[in-house]
Amino acid sequence: MPVYIDAFKRQLERRVNPVYVFIGADDGCKEEGFGLICKALGPSSIIRTDRAFPPGDILTELNSQLLFSDKKIVLIKDAEGFKNEELTAILSYSKNSTTVLVIFCAWNARLKKFFTSPDIVVVDCFKPFPWKTAAAVRARLAKEGKKIDDAAMSALIEISRNSSVDIDLNVSKLLTFKADDAVVTQDDVERISTSRETDSIFEFTWQMIGGEAVSLLQKAEQLKSDGEMGCLGYARGLFEKFLTLKQKIREGQPVNINDAKALGIFDKNQQEAAVRIVSSTPEEKILEAYKTILETFEKYKSGQPGAFANAAVRISGFFGKGTEA
Repeated sequence: MPVYIDAFKRQLERRVNPVYVFIGADDGCKEEGFGLICKALGPSSIIRTDRAFPPGDILTELNSQLLFSDKKIVLIKDAEGFKNEELTAILSYSKNSTTVLVIFCAWNARLKKFFTSPDIVVVDCFKPFPWKTAAAVRARLAKEGKKIDDAAMSALIEISRNSSVDIDLNVSKLLTFKADDAVVTQDDVERISTSRETDSIFEFTWQMIGGEAVSLLQKAEQLKSDGEMGCLGYARGLFEKFLTLKQKIREGQPVNINDAKALGIFDKNQQEAAVRIVSSTPEEKILEAYKTILETFEKYKSGQPGAFANAAVRISGFFGKGTEA
């Protein structure tokens, strides 16, 4: 379980662990932590490395003994650049009381599984928690009848690097992808915000609207079962938003930034782009696509072979040239 810098300071007063991982965007926090480790360990040799160093050389350095110093600190910066097998090799070094490995890295969900050992201390290095931003996110979710727990909120802020644009994008993804859930969890945030498969789902759904039947068939085979259900859920929410905005435009109501975000539109002129896309998409085609999604949910749950791929191609046919999978 990651700790923050204050908890790390208290832990360091009790003992020095063989491995410390400083993860996040606050470089000042990382340097402060490194300085505290150097002070706690006492006189020692410091070996500085980064992603440019061969992993084998770093491993050799970790396992070697110094001639003129009893203690050694090996620092690795930008460790998120190493491949999985390279990180595994580095962390396999023979841990002892005279060598401390310190790792600096940016936040990346991929890295979490490497730092679960009890002898590894993970320190979260992020700016002071943005309470105003969190309040705005909670308010936006509340309007849609959803709540977000504290762990999920922290994960959302960290994954989005406290960027208002990325936070907006990830909240929009959560609202559409998790349309049927009342509570947003940390697992939801991590999966929706960082998963390559999730990114494929959003791209895949928009390609249906673009009528790209041939490429859809190829991509449909690559999505896992969770991805297929996720795509159906996202598409349902997207078509519902389209129909709602069609009604808004018809009644002469203004389309605002939140409407654009709900469609996943983050262009510079968001409102204009949303109006243009919604207005140019025929309502009867959206209705047919929406009905197809609802029908496919039942077919998919019953285990009908090819239900997802057939639906995707059929929908693309409403907007372009479709075929049968």
